[in-house]
Amino acid sequence: MPPWLDIYRKKNLVGVSTVDHVVIVTFETLGTRDEVYRYYSGKFGEEDSFSSFRQNRDIISFIREGIGVKITLVDQSKKLWTLEYHRQTI
Repeated sequence: MPPWLDIYRKKNLVGVSTVDHVVIVTFETLGTRDEVYRYYSGKFGEEDSFSSFRQNRDIISFIREGIGVKITLVDQSKKLWTLEYHRQTI
């Protein structure tokens, strides 16, 4: 994981997997939905290609230092999130 990318208030690391060149970290957090969302959007909101969606799911995506990142709320009742990242190719 790049040193600037962290798992916010981790309660439990559920799993780490890779699909092709994408690393997927699934974790439970101690933070509320809004707290986690504000943390990541505040920290990375100025990055290239930043976008966020908050309708059915919270999704944040951006590119930093050539690495694409997507953070998604998977299950609000369990405070379960996924953090995916991979090196962007040009």
